[in-house]
Amino acid sequence: MPGLDGTGRLFKPALPHLGEARCDVVRYPIAARTLEEHLAAVPLPDEPFALVAESFSGPLAITLAARRPSQLRALVLIATFARVPFTPLVRAMARTGWMLGAAPRAVTQWVLLGGGIDDSLSRLLVETLSTVPSATVSARLRLLAALDVPAAKCDVPVLVIEAKQDWLVPRSATRALAAGLHASLVSIDGPHLVLQRSPAAVTRAIDTFLDTH
Repeated sequence: MPGLDGTGRLFKPALPHLGEARCDVVRYPIAARTLEEHLAAVPLPDEPFALVAESFSGPLAITLAARRPSQLRALVLIATFARVPFTPLVRAMARTGWMLGAAPRAVTQWVLLGGGIDDSLSRLLVETLSTVPSATVSARLRLLAALDVPAAKCDVPVLVIEAKQDWLVPRSATRALAAGLHASLVSIDGPHLVLQRSPAAVTRAIDTFLDTH
């Protein structure tokens, strides 16, 4: 389940690290505004599966897991939260619709991906952000602000992956999420888009967790 862009395109760097595992990438409709419309886009396999969600999709994934899909076996949450952390950056995004998309490219890249990224990852980020209307981003932020996530109802094993250099989601929000879900917590060096920046480390942590549980 993808971040705020909702396209699933940013999972591209991680897919080669998943080996032979089947992976269904969720893509949210641009016009989706409600929780139910977003959750309707999530395929529920008829065989055992793990749900992996980053950033924006964290609260949605917790909500879906709380409904206890019969084949759900584990939940993995990456650089996310149970309630939206209204940091100054997030407040600016809510006010302008897509502050990072309107900011100079170097600023956007630094906030989301950190420094020293390669050209292909830079292009992927810029191209992805350019496909999402500001009205869609605003609607998704309003949706997050209205959600009251029932963390205690999630009764499958949960892994929370924390990005150590995350400028959007403070560590306090990640730690509160892990504590509320009685989750395993792994901290990985990287910015908010840690899955894209450090795909090998993140997928290795996921593999270890799934093998254990």
